[in-house]
Amino acid sequence: MRANFIEVLARELAGRRELSEMRQKVEDLERKLIQARASLDASEAKAQGSQRRLAEATAYISRLEKELLTAKAASTSSAGHLLFRRVGLDRDCPKWVAECVRREYRKRLHPDTKAPPYKSEAERRFKEAEQVFEQVWLIREF
Repeated sequence: MRANFIEVLARELAGRRELSEMRQKVEDLERKLIQARASLDASEAKAQGSQRRLAEATAYISRLEKELLTAKAASTSSAGHLLFRRVGLDRDCPKWVAECVRREYRKRLHPDTKAPPYKSEAERRFKEAEQVFEQVWLIREF
């Protein structure tokens, strides 16, 4: 009987240890679950922030594209003739502006101000600019 009692007691102790281990595992799993939920909440918040920033960036890009199209349309229509744009003038610029621009082009492009190896290229560019200005003068009847 005493052996029987010891066996029952040993089984009960083993059962209690198993129960204690199971409770410990349950507590560990509950802690991990809480951490996982917190991590998930943080990830969802981060994702929502990223989605918001992505939407803002997309709207900003769209706005810039519209502004670019508007600017391109304005530059082609208001600047007028391509000839004027080659020398940085507007088709409707006053004569004094055109004269100032021509004078500045002459100063910067004149071949006599360049070193000998660059004179031929400078002369070509100078003559090209002078031809453009002559055409501008003819078109505008200055």
